[in-house]
Amino acid sequence: MEQLHRVPVGMPPDMVRRMDTLRSLTGTSRAGFIRLAVADYLRPLDGTTHDAQP
Repeated sequence: MEQLHRVPVGMPPDMVRRMDTLRSLTGTSRAGFIRLAVADYLRPLDGTTHDAQP
């Protein structure tokens, strides 16, 4: 029973796999986890994010 997850267009496949793995481990809701995953993904670009916890 595999379902396709709707993810933002342009999200790298490796990030999608990492996101699904971490979400299954943390049990975070999808909407909240996408915010955290995107913030974590963008962190190396600007060096600071305000809503992502280490």
